[in-house]
Amino acid sequence: LITGAPRRLLATLLSQAMTPTPGTVGTPAPTYDAIATQVAAALATYEATTGVTPTPSPTPTSTPTSPPTPTPDLTATAIAACVFDVEVINDHPVRPSVLVPGQQFVKRWEIKNTGTCAWPKDIELVFISGDELETVEAPEIGSLSPGETAEIEITLRAPTGYGIYTSVWQLRDSEGNPIGGELEIACRVGSMPTPRPTTTSTATSTPEFTPTPIEPLHFSAPVVVDWHNIPENKWWAQVGLTAWGGDGNYRYYLNIVSDETEFFNGTFEIEWQRCKSWWGTVIVRSGDGQEARWEGAIPYPDPDTCP
Repeated sequence: LITGAPRRLLATLLSQAMTPTPGTVGTPAPTYDAIATQVAAALATYEATTGVTPTPSPTPTSTPTSPPTPTPDLTATAIAACVFDVEVINDHPVRPSVLVPGQQFVKRWEIKNTGTCAWPKDIELVFISGDELETVEAPEIGSLSPGETAEIEITLRAPTGYGIYTSVWQLRDSEGNPIGGELEIACRVGSMPTPRPTTTSTATSTPEFTPTPIEPLHFSAPVVVDWHNIPENKWWAQVGLTAWGGDGNYRYYLNIVSDETEFFNGTFEIEWQRCKSWWGTVIVRSGDGQEARWEGAIPYPDPDTCP
C-alpha cells in the first residue's frame, strides 16, 4: 500500500481521471491504460520534485496461535495409577478326590485383594490353558477393596474319560487385563469302587440244592473325613461311609432317591451353620433291590470353639 502524500496525490489523480470533461459530448470513458499512464507520470513528477520515492507499506502478517491444551481426564489417570493384584489365602482341593466321568464338582479359593485400588465390578474367572473343563456355574466376583478377602467358587463337570486333569484359570477385567497369577484346578477321574465278589453256589451230586443267600445290605455310619470353616459363618465337610452286603453294586443318595441327590464313591459334601450339627438321611441301594437307610446327625467337628 502507498501512504502519506503519495497516497493523497494518487487519490486526486484518480478522481480527475474518472471525471468527464464538462460540455464534451461523446467523450469516451477513460480506460485502465490511460489512467495508469497518468498515475505513473504524476508519481514520476512527484519523485523528481520532492526527491522522495513512494514506499509501499509492509504487508501485515498474522500471529500464529497455539492450540488449546486438552483438559486431563482425572478418572482415567486415577485408574491408570491403580495396581490390581490378588493373593490366594486358601486353595481348597477338589472333593471327592476321585470323580466319576461327567460328575459335577465345585472348586473353591479364598482370595485377598493385595492391590492398591478396589476391583471393578466386572471381574471374571477365565480359562487360559491346560485341560478345558465344562463350566456348569460361573462364580460371581464382587468388587473387593484393598485388603478385603472373599471366597470364590466355580461349579464344573468332570471329563468323560479316566485320567488326571489340570486346568489353568485367571481373574481378568472386562478388557482382558490379568489380575494376579494363575489359579489351577486339578482333578482325577476314575471308576466307581470295584464291587466285592459274591459267593456263588457250586453244584453238588444231590439233585437239589439251596443256594447260599446273599448277605443283607449294610453300611457304616457316615463320618467326617475332611472339614474346615467357610465364610458366612458356615462349615464344610466331606463325609464318607462304607457299604457291604447285597450284590456289591451300590448307589448312594442323600435324603431322597433322585438323580439330583445321588453321590458317588460313598462320599458326599455338606455345608451347615457353624457350631451346629447337620441332620440328614443317607440311602444306599444295591443292584439286587436291597435298600438300607441311616438317619441322624453329624456334629460340628470343633465344638470347643463354640460359645
